[in-house]
Amino acid sequence: MTTLRNNLKKYCDKAYQEKEEVIITRNNEENLIIVRLDEWDRMMKYKAYVEYLAKIDRADKQIQEGSILVKSFEELEAMAE
Repeated sequence: MTTLRNNLKKYCDKAYQEKEEVIITRNNEENLIIVRLDEWDRMMKYKAYVEYLAKIDRADKQIQEGSILVKSFEELEAMAE
């Protein structure tokens, strides 16, 4: 942490300008990472995409197992009336 404090600008510049992740190793193994915001955004979009695909897979599995009820749009409209 002392090295990080003494060289924070250098590490931030490295993360931003060189598009390189900077890993901060702490004694208690609560490690951190410095990344560019655009890289963070890309990772969060990828994570959301993976989570969305997992939901689709779960829904497909439920349909295949017959554990959910499938209704057409017309059937749903009729139920609402």
